[in-house]
Amino acid sequence: MNNKINIAVIGATGNVGRLLIDILYERQLPIRHLYCISNNLIGHNISFGQQNIVTQSIKNFDFRGINIVFSCVNAQVAKSIIPQIVSAGAKVIDKSSYFRLKSDIPLVIPEINIDTITTNSRIISSPNCCVVPLILVLKPLDDVAKIKKLVIATYQSTSGAGKAAMEELDMQTRNRYLEQSKTLTPQIFPKQIAFNIIPQIGMIMENGRCDEEDKIIREIQKIIGRQIAISITCVRVPTFVSHAFAVNVEFEYNLSVKDAESLLVKLNGIKLISNVKNSMSNTSSDIVTPVDVTGKNDVFVSRVRKEKNIKNSLSLWISTDNLRKGSALNAVQIAENILLQQKLI
Repeated sequence: MNNKINIAVIGATGNVGRLLIDILYERQLPIRHLYCISNNLIGHNISFGQQNIVTQSIKNFDFRGINIVFSCVNAQVAKSIIPQIVSAGAKVIDKSSYFRLKSDIPLVIPEINIDTITTNSRIISSPNCCVVPLILVLKPLDDVAKIKKLVIATYQSTSGAGKAAMEELDMQTRNRYLEQSKTLTPQIFPKQIAFNIIPQIGMIMENGRCDEEDKIIREIQKIIGRQIAISITCVRVPTFVSHAFAVNVEFEYNLSVKDAESLLVKLNGIKLISNVKNSMSNTSSDIVTPVDVTGKNDVFVSRVRKEKNIKNSLSLWISTDNLRKGSALNAVQIAENILLQQKLI
């Protein structure tokens, strides 16, 4: 292909950055040159197919001539570096929270609202890793029955907090069995994460919500396009990869389980596990757990059911690999759609 492009990944050595590079190779985007940029690990080798790419410093990198930049850094770094990247002429697909709620920045899940990207869009935000799977499932249901209220409990793996968080879980677990006398002192999390759950992700705000809960609510409302009522509790659980969600949806209009499943089964990116008819069934195919979805691209939906004591409501269980569709894959799909608009793929 002649119309190849130059791509840079900043935050290339983190969980999301590394996987994003793997997905770029898997999906065979028309890349002329790939640049791996890091804020910490300089001179580090990263595999891209058969190539080894050496990471470069974000401080010294010249972004002129780069077509698309994937930003896999935190909000503070994104705030400082992305305006400079845009000034150099690149489009930026940002995974941080910094630009997501700005009115002039599209917050994009390609299957849902790719049309919010225009030719003038220089920064495109990819939503929170919980918002992507939730919206992918809920927005099509909202289109037919109009969501009135959401009640959500999240079960979020340690990878959502970065590599150091995963290492803390690993170390605390090992210490429990190998060095039983050693105190499990938390460094990343506010409490011990091994053999525990923590009902707080981010700082607690004045309204009683934690940061993560507030982000999810506001991002859902931005993409849905109105101020629907949302109650959410975010919980960190002692798993390494993949998030899960227990969701109750109250609609303005009645939506049967059959109609909801008929709609969901047709959607790209969603894998529906139909409701189990035998209430005593205990087979492995009846439900989907975080372990089952790790390494997979789809968002899995199971246990769709009516709540008879709540009018016009459904409950469901959603699971997805937070590093894939929740983060890296969604960003790559945004890039693919930009390239389609430019007729480069």
